[in-house]
Amino acid sequence: MIRIDPEFKALIPPLTAEEYAGLEESIVRDGCRDAIVLWDDIIIDGHNRYRICTAHNLPYKTVKMDFADRYAAIDWMYKNQLGRRNLTDEQRTYLLGKLYQARKHVHGFHTENRNPDGTFQSLQNGNTGEQNRVSEQVAKEQGVAKNTVLRSYKFSQGIDSIRKVDSALAEDILKADTKMPKKDVMSIKTPADAYAFATAIKTQQNKPHVSNASGNNEWYTPEKYVSVARDVLGEIDIDPASCELANRTVKAKTYFDIESDGLSKPWCGKVWMNPPYSSDLIQQFAYKIVDEYRKGNTEEAIVLVNNATETQWFSHMMLGASAVAFPKGRIQFESPNGKLNSPLQGQAFIYFGKRPGRFSERFKDIGWVAMIDD
Repeated sequence: MIRIDPEFKALIPPLTAEEYAGLEESIVRDGCRDAIVLWDDIIIDGHNRYRICTAHNLPYKTVKMDFADRYAAIDWMYKNQLGRRNLTDEQRTYLLGKLYQARKHVHGFHTENRNPDGTFQSLQNGNTGEQNRVSEQVAKEQGVAKNTVLRSYKFSQGIDSIRKVDSALAEDILKADTKMPKKDVMSIKTPADAYAFATAIKTQQNKPHVSNASGNNEWYTPEKYVSVARDVLGEIDIDPASCELANRTVKAKTYFDIESDGLSKPWCGKVWMNPPYSSDLIQQFAYKIVDEYRKGNTEEAIVLVNNATETQWFSHMMLGASAVAFPKGRIQFESPNGKLNSPLQGQAFIYFGKRPGRFSERFKDIGWVAMIDD
């Protein structure tokens, strides 16, 4: 029986929603061509492939490797991950630092025995020459300077400290969604440093802006647009990104908020959606609505998003949609206290369903409508 070790799984940089969807599409179409790598019965490479194959009841192959202990297995995992081509610079730096950390354990060097110059004392024999060779060994393997390895280790320690107080922020930094100078992350030494760092970033990020007009943030979709969407759909069964206040306007039979996590639920029937606009979340919602519609769970849907035609998630939705309407002007979203806000970018209503003519007839007064050929 195959087992998933939470620590091992956490070592793997997560795929973006687009990358995961692309992998899933490839495996469903062509089968699982790469074997899942096991240490005894624990997955050390292929967590995403295993998840996809299990979900779709597809066959897969396994190959076993032998390691002296967990740190030797972790060492191999980091080296393997560093071979990926689609890593961000931040992910590569983090993995290099973690590889160095794992290698120190393999050789018997531990962080609690750190020398002032950044080298590590051995719990076994205290041989400083052997200690220095660890960083030199990693540097030679990865084709970088020894100092790059040591700086990467400081960066990885900073990320791990941030993850303890705000795991989402740590992942955003690694995926380069939150631009942050590496020296700022490297300067984190204590839990208090990590907490202060995360608090400062969140304070800056949480300045009011239109990031989810369906309810998860400050601004909500005006009634006149929801009313037209409801007229097209007849009724709204699901709003997967909402809240109690927003649903007073949307009037969906079922809505999901942050706590109930709409991404983990099926979207059945008629769907209205204005997803959160953060780069990671909007990709997940965009790919899920296409997937739910193709599966037949979603009968019809209207999705309100920024007209970000340069993004892959927007293109992906357009490939699965039947029609799109571009409003004549930027939408003025509403806040709970009645104030209005116009984002800097225009919006688009994307329609999924078998009645694009009805959508076009109802939305033609709102803006320019285009039909999308199958």
